[in-house]
Amino acid sequence: MATCKLPQYDDGETILLPDRCENILASVAAGKVGMEALSRGHYPGARLPRGVMPGLKTVGFFHADRDQSWGTGWHCNEGIEVSYVEKGHVDFVTERETFQLEPGDATVTWPWQRHCLGNPNVSPTRFYWLMIDVGVRRRGQKWRWPQWLVLRPEERAELTHRVTNRGNPVFHGSADLGRCFQRIGDYLVSGEGGHPWSLLAVLINEVFVLLLENLRDETAHAENSHRLSLGVVGRFWHDVVEREESLALPWTLAELAHRCGFGVTQFVHHTQSLTNSAPMGYLRQCRLRRAARILHDDPRATITEVAMRCGFSSGQHFARLFRRQFGLSPQTYRWSKSSGEV
Repeated sequence: MATCKLPQYDDGETILLPDRCENILASVAAGKVGMEALSRGHYPGARLPRGVMPGLKTVGFFHADRDQSWGTGWHCNEGIEVSYVEKGHVDFVTERETFQLEPGDATVTWPWQRHCLGNPNVSPTRFYWLMIDVGVRRRGQKWRWPQWLVLRPEERAELTHRVTNRGNPVFHGSADLGRCFQRIGDYLVSGEGGHPWSLLAVLINEVFVLLLENLRDETAHAENSHRLSLGVVGRFWHDVVEREESLALPWTLAELAHRCGFGVTQFVHHTQSLTNSAPMGYLRQCRLRRAARILHDDPRATITEVAMRCGFSSGQHFARLFRRQFGLSPQTYRWSKSSGEV
């Protein structure tokens, strides 16, 4: 492969260069990995002719049938990159999180997003990739999609927005997306001249159409899942608040989340969405409202009894919180309610 000038990215503080793919090249040369690819520039594979699908930097797959002694290491690329796992599994690492990709999983990374494949090494897998250079060389630069991609301008803008605003690069690809990557693999295996270039262009266009559909479906699923989760948390709180014996239990945040079937972070988020309060704060408000009702409805209950029935550790602690909430001591509140003053 001839030496070529590498593209670079200026983020205002450092200059980034794209991955040189040295590890996979060495493994292919050593016969440890099978690979088929069509590429431009410094990327490995057979050469794409000048003028054929400008902006396509590399498309290909590798097949590893045993554990490898290499991973890509931290790297970035100048284009939007879509990848797909057909068989096996492999770790995919970003600066935020580590994912284990299983069959059917896909990834999408924006230009110059740091990531690595293998943690630290690549597992047995059949892994596809596709990268389009959209001309980003400095921070804030607008993406320039190749004109041979059939997405309408508004669809290109939507896909750009969805990719650049994703916190998680991993998603489960549709069956159609998997079949499309498999057909790309068949095209590459057939060798130069086996099929017209237009067929590869159609398949790559199909990948991006399906990618946009997948990301839309993922958003719709997430929104529906969020609504369902809010419903679960809302019903849980209703049961806690309406049953005096449940309200009186010595709840902790972790126990509330566990009983509701969520992790603490999700439970806190959903509770705040529903009540505009943190869970323990909302629980305290509900206990105080129940206590106020008991003070009115059961005049024979002592202040300490009311406190215990509502989950407070002591009458003194309860009285202090009650005054803070209602501006009156429990005794004064009870008298005022019975006399009709409040």
